[in-house]
Amino acid sequence: MRALASCLLFALPAAAAAQTAPGVPSENVEVTAVRAPLTADATYTVAAETITAADDTTLTEALTGIPGANLVQAGPPGGVGSLFLRGANSEQTLVLRNGIPINDASDPNGAFDFGIDDLADIDHIDIVEGPLATTYGSGAIGGVVNIISKTATLDGTHVTGSVQGGYPGAILADGTLTEKTGPLTAALTIETQSLDGYDPTPPRMSIYTDTPEGYRAQTATLNLGLAATDWLQFFALGRARGATYGFNALGYPTYDADNSTGVARQFFGRIGATLTPWQPLTSTVSLAYQTDNRTYAEPLAAADPNQATARAKYQGTNFDAQFNNALDLTGFVPLRRATLTFGYEHDANRAVSAYDATSFGFPYESSGNGADHADALYLGALASQGPLTLSGQVRHDSTSDAGVATTFNTGADLALPGNVTAHAAYGTAFRAPSLFDRFGTDSDGFFGNPGLHPESAHESEIGLIWRPTSGTTIRTTYFDNRIHGLIDYVYLPTSYTVENIGRARADGVENSIITRLRETLSVTATYTYTDARDLGTGQLLLRRPYNQGSVSALWQPTKALLIRPEILYTGRDLDYIYNDQGLGVGDGANRPGFLANLAVTYHIRPDIAVFGSLRNLTNSHAEPANGYRVEPTSVLFGVRIAL
Repeated sequence: MRALASCLLFALPAAAAAQTAPGVPSENVEVTAVRAPLTADATYTVAAETITAADDTTLTEALTGIPGANLVQAGPPGGVGSLFLRGANSEQTLVLRNGIPINDASDPNGAFDFGIDDLADIDHIDIVEGPLATTYGSGAIGGVVNIISKTATLDGTHVTGSVQGGYPGAILADGTLTEKTGPLTAALTIETQSLDGYDPTPPRMSIYTDTPEGYRAQTATLNLGLAATDWLQFFALGRARGATYGFNALGYPTYDADNSTGVARQFFGRIGATLTPWQPLTSTVSLAYQTDNRTYAEPLAAADPNQATARAKYQGTNFDAQFNNALDLTGFVPLRRATLTFGYEHDANRAVSAYDATSFGFPYESSGNGADHADALYLGALASQGPLTLSGQVRHDSTSDAGVATTFNTGADLALPGNVTAHAAYGTAFRAPSLFDRFGTDSDGFFGNPGLHPESAHESEIGLIWRPTSGTTIRTTYFDNRIHGLIDYVYLPTSYTVENIGRARADGVENSIITRLRETLSVTATYTYTDARDLGTGQLLLRRPYNQGSVSALWQPTKALLIRPEILYTGRDLDYIYNDQGLGVGDGANRPGFLANLAVTYHIRPDIAVFGSLRNLTNSHAEPANGYRVEPTSVLFGVRIAL
């Protein structure tokens, strides 16, 4: 267990449980590199306009409130944020940037950290829930989050940007320059954030010191496009991000150290071309490369009863090559619509990690050094005739060390009288073992298991979409997700390792309603019920609350004024519990919590707006992750231009 605790300590530095508006249910999935899910029954889109109206400043804020999703952060921005989709583990959510997998290979679980990212360069975010390995490969058991970068869409040169400040000490600024001239498009975004932060230790704990944990981050993104001919377009994307932040390293006995620092650096690059040599066929070829470098340091604090020190370093790289094709057969077959998708993907990862720590004078070390690669072929089809649409897809992945995985999905949509659409889907998915699970070691006797197999899952869903009026959409979906071969610890007389021995089940109901009550007022409400359990023990899975809900509104009482209130609710869940003395006491019930936020925008003129936001209006002490409170009441205000 010491290895697990150590991994958690340095993979989970504190990060704020920031909040945002729920995403808007979407009828269409962003087709990235002509490859997208063939059905869109459980798709939610967070648009840039929604992010701006809510004054969201971090990725975690933008993704909170999505039906079927629980985003948990432990502390101020900079620490880890974990997203649990439809009851699956956080590492069973696959994250993409413009269709390219960007999960961190150096993370002990191969998960994506939602706590170290910002939003200024984002056009929109698609969240697609359900088993999607047939579309996107390993990791897409709970679903996929696809982050789409800004591009130049308006002719000529345009500049947008904002500057804002607030309490506690916060200065944020961003600017985007776009150019669209003839065949060339370019979008350059630069963003900086400087936050004094807060102490995430709950005031109820005797170890609370009210020492804030700061956060500093800078991001630069350049997105280029060139239409060489009517049938050939080139594209290139480069993104560099750096962040430095404090985090809590509590130790045992628990001590609220305030001198621990994390540094995260990431670079993502992608180049490619889209070809349409024959009008019905669209092909995209792309190459992408990503590097992640994270370091954590906990110097000795004289008052620490543990006399603890620690240093950790994680380095991960990912190379991805894709060849994706979409063939529109409409007009060639006697159907209202017919599409064929097919392609190939090669993915290669490498990770190196080293962790050295002492406590009470006793040393502890863990390390990992491994690499893998995978090759995949996929084929899919969609056909519509009359009120019925059918789809299906199959994919075969062959990995260098974890064997092969063949997955499939199938779906149906049926238009019914009364503006009702019924949908049903069934699919399978998998997650390859992380490189640390296969090749990691530690000084307490842990050794990785190179013979691990992928975790596997199969899920079914059924639901209805009803549009009783032109301004109202009501959606409900029932899902049942079964996961097998979960990787878990096996303890031997003098050592321990991991094997595919776990089983889990998650079922629930996702509900949302969007309604325009009048021309100037619209309301969005969501509610999700989830029951996620370990099938071996019958115990609830950690951080999967039974009940979650949100209500938000967009009210425009005048042409210049926009007001956006929201309320978020997270019900009771099972978590690892810290008592009021700050000592871990094992699994137990984490209390439910409400959060209320308010954002206001006023346009002085069409191209200049002043705006502000209040988060956690009631100064709630809710703990999304037990032992880490949400941010106290905070205020931001600023100016936004669009020229």
